[in-house]
Amino acid sequence: MLEGHYEQFLLATNSCDFTDLKVCTSLPTTYLGDAAWDQKACSELGYNFVLVGDRIQYDQSVIDLESTAKILSLIGL
Repeated sequence: MLEGHYEQFLLATNSCDFTDLKVCTSLPTTYLGDAAWDQKACSELGYNFVLVGDRIQYDQSVIDLESTAKILSLIGL
């Protein structure tokens, strides 16, 4: 379990060959973050956002990164 600050992840909701960045950036992307600026950046970039923790109010949220099943359901997997 991560304590204090959460690591943040970009998750492609489809498999991706990272040797072709153009293809990767066109796939739906989910960002896991813990602060308002994370949510704002995702909104501006068109990324799905999942809040980790309870620093802010957001409808798509998990308490911690151990909530694997819920995280996967929020990204459509």
